[in-house]
Amino acid sequence: MLPRYFVLIGFAWVVAACSEAEEGPGANTSTTRTRDAFCAEWAKLACNAEVVDVCQASSVEDCQDSQKDFCLDLVPTSYSEERARVCLTAVEAAYADADLEGDELKTVTQLGAPCHQLVRGSGGVNADCDSNADCDGPKGLECVTKGGALSGTCQNPEEVKGGFECSAPQEVCEDGFYCNGDNCISYKKLGASCTVDGECGPGAYCEADLPATAKSCIERVGVGEACSSARECESEICLVAGGESLCVNQVRLSFSEPLCQTLR
Repeated sequence: MLPRYFVLIGFAWVVAACSEAEEGPGANTSTTRTRDAFCAEWAKLACNAEVVDVCQASSVEDCQDSQKDFCLDLVPTSYSEERARVCLTAVEAAYADADLEGDELKTVTQLGAPCHQLVRGSGGVNADCDSNADCDGPKGLECVTKGGALSGTCQNPEEVKGGFECSAPQEVCEDGFYCNGDNCISYKKLGASCTVDGECGPGAYCEADLPATAKSCIERVGVGEACSSARECESEICLVAGGESLCVNQVRLSFSEPLCQTLR
């Protein structure tokens, strides 16, 4: 049994079993990689000599057993092997120096890019969705929402520049803007009324658990600040261990680092 170690994220996985041939650069289409085999390979790449040493694992085998369990908890049963290779390459790079920063942390604790496309939801193009997990990730589909809508449709996103029309279902706005349903406009200011996080920009989020008319954009908190979910953090990473949760943007592995509990 792994020690308690959680990553708080506002994401609901859709459960559906699936396995097909892997595609993309570096893919080995002659090999079928089950979810169990994928996590075994993930663990092997994570448990390099430096990680085993700094986390003080009893052995490489113990590290791999622990990390495989962690991977199986993280990767949903709707896993598809089509994007497995690119994900595993990112996992190997993240753990290479036992020092994980920003996007590397998201990759190995939240299935952040490029591992987000491991999940095959049931939704094809134009299907209704509440999150990316509802869409066929291996085919590049994401859940695209408009304005303050809480749901959207599965699309292959096409970026639109600020100020231009974004009414087509697949159109999303470039950084610094959001689609109000018609055009790409600047993010709302702190304190402005909102419905969803996407209206507030990367430095803020829309208050939760309030009536729609009472919600407003709130500034995210920085590294070292207390958090209850990833959406509250500038880094979008909230790590919890031993009853304490903090916003972080870097983890340098060491014996006392909670992430090492999944590596020994």
